[in-house]
Amino acid sequence: MSHVPFIRFFRARDPDYEARRLKRRFAAIWHEYERAMRRRRGMSQGGFVVAVALIAFGSFVACAGLLLAFPGLLR
Repeated sequence: MSHVPFIRFFRARDPDYEARRLKRRFAAIWHEYERAMRRRRGMSQGGFVVAVALIAFGSFVACAGLLLAFPGLLR
């Protein structure tokens, strides 16, 4: 571990090191956040499609049931 003191010395001499480190860390966190939101948005769109399909199917079944129960409704 003979290189560690040199790195510490270099960091102490570089005034922008901390700012660059924080910027890199924030960029990584933001990237993870965007990936998670993209995943969630995709799932919510899929969930929306499934919900609309279920509502349409339920409406169809309800109408068919009403017509079977009361055949005179179409007259």
